[in-house]
Amino acid sequence: MDFADYTHQYYLNNPNYKVIDNPDASDPGLAVIYFSSVGLFSEKNYQTRLENDYYEFHRNRVERAGRHIYIRDVALAVYTIGINPQINSIPKVLELLKKLTEGYRVVTLGVSGGGYMAMLAGTYLNADYAVSFSGVVHFDHVYEYFTKLPGWINWQPGYEEYYNIVSRIKDGGLDIFQFDAGRCQEDIDNALLMRPVKGTHLINVDYSVHAGEVDAPAVGQIINMNKSQLLELFNHFKGRMISKRALNFRVLPWKIFLSFYFKKLRKNFFRVKFGKKGNLIVVLGIPLVNTTGNPEF
Repeated sequence: MDFADYTHQYYLNNPNYKVIDNPDASDPGLAVIYFSSVGLFSEKNYQTRLENDYYEFHRNRVERAGRHIYIRDVALAVYTIGINPQINSIPKVLELLKKLTEGYRVVTLGVSGGGYMAMLAGTYLNADYAVSFSGVVHFDHVYEYFTKLPGWINWQPGYEEYYNIVSRIKDGGLDIFQFDAGRCQEDIDNALLMRPVKGTHLINVDYSVHAGEVDAPAVGQIINMNKSQLLELFNHFKGRMISKRALNFRVLPWKIFLSFYFKKLRKNFFRVKFGKKGNLIVVLGIPLVNTTGNPEF
């Protein structure tokens, strides 16, 4: 069974969301929604990840929250056909989440297409705030991606209304903490579109790959910050492009920070390359200094 057929079967026969409650959490009235991105599955890992009920943020969660809601987009269509045959549109996904979060305060999280849903659902549910890593607000720049989606996808009427969500979120009063790759054209264009969106707090990271601007250890620390801590982080870096290391230095505890870079140093201590004439070149170490000119690092 190939990739398209396999994901189709999971779309047809699985709910593709799960709810995990933690009544002993320090903030039992808080529900956090974790939206998976279209990058969750690849041609190499889709079978293993689907069979193991994999969702994005599976290794990280907001520890203080009493309810954790995980949502995945197995069709890889940025939720435009929902998550299963019954919940087969964005409005139906939003209605499901409204029911699952009734009586809770809400925080939404997501990466790329998951960030798109974090902003959209966060506005719809009157969330406390949303954290988005390279979250997109329109699909015009990925039109070709949509044209190459598998033929089994049954587009629902009205999905075009969600190609651009700026008008839906710009006056919603949602605080959005958006982390962008500042040297990625897709993120640059998206940031321009987000300018009219009230409540956007952009943290611009000196990186060239979409959705890769925050190192894994920092993701867990960032999503576990409360709103005031996130505002403090934004104000600290406001108006500047920062390095990954500057962000890590700010958010990681010293033990995790040193362990992370020690592992990188050990992994890269000997970089072996061969020159054009076959001569061996050995490069020692990796740079551990800030290269962005950020004086805070």
